[in-house]
Amino acid sequence: MICFLNPNAVFMADSPSETASTETAFPLQPTARNSRRGFLRTLGGTALAGGAFATVSGCDTDNDDDGNDTTSVTLDFNNAVDVLNYAFVLEQLEAAFYARAVQAMDEDGLDLGSEPANDYFRDLAAHEDIHQQLFATAIGAQDGRLIGISNFLTLEEDFDFENPDAVLEMAQTLEDTGVSAYNGAGVYLAGSDAFLTLAGKIVSVEGRHASAIRALTGGPTHFADLDSNFLTDLNANPDFALGVAQSPSDVLGAVAGTGLLSEDLQINTTNDEMDVPNTSS
Repeated sequence: MICFLNPNAVFMADSPSETASTETAFPLQPTARNSRRGFLRTLGGTALAGGAFATVSGCDTDNDDDGNDTTSVTLDFNNAVDVLNYAFVLEQLEAAFYARAVQAMDEDGLDLGSEPANDYFRDLAAHEDIHQQLFATAIGAQDGRLIGISNFLTLEEDFDFENPDAVLEMAQTLEDTGVSAYNGAGVYLAGSDAFLTLAGKIVSVEGRHASAIRALTGGPTHFADLDSNFLTDLNANPDFALGVAQSPSDVLGAVAGTGLLSEDLQINTTNDEMDVPNTSS
């Protein structure tokens, strides 16, 4: 059985001969400057991304014995594949959020105030889709279970995608949380240079997303003015000029608090007791 991914659901196919095209996996197209091929090359993802937009084998969507989706899963942070699944869950959430925002734009229900801002959100949607598919491919290459979160998402019911201020605020929250999650998860990938490198390349992009979202909201566009508490406002440590690193449990708690997920969501963690430096601002 094969999993096909898009930002909102995990689709199941019965035949291993079935494949998903890029358009099937994600209907939105990035702008020319952010094509999938170019972005994957920028990430240095040649080895991982060879089948990133085709099929992913070894899929486990965590169905219960009755064939119903369950919202409970446990991630073991002694297992590199589960650490990847942790990032995969977060990337799916971001991808779903931006896809829904772009859908609202296409339906004339959302306008961020300018065409450049709207176009930027389309690029963000493409980036996050690439990220989730990179992780799906990496996990599949390790014959690991693939945790799809379509059953966790309650975006349509719980969030107003026609409110530009709310959309930008949520985007900032998701990007900041994502950066702190990657910063905190690196310690669990210390034994895997390839995965640590991949995570490092992705978190640098997420950090740029976070900065650009602040520019769209009228926040500071410079980095040097320490007198304005700018570093603290950017969720960074002003004493060390370092971005915050959060533990998995703290990140998952923050994600649950966004209101984008159902109340029944339960992602439990084990073996995640390592000290994460610089966890507070």
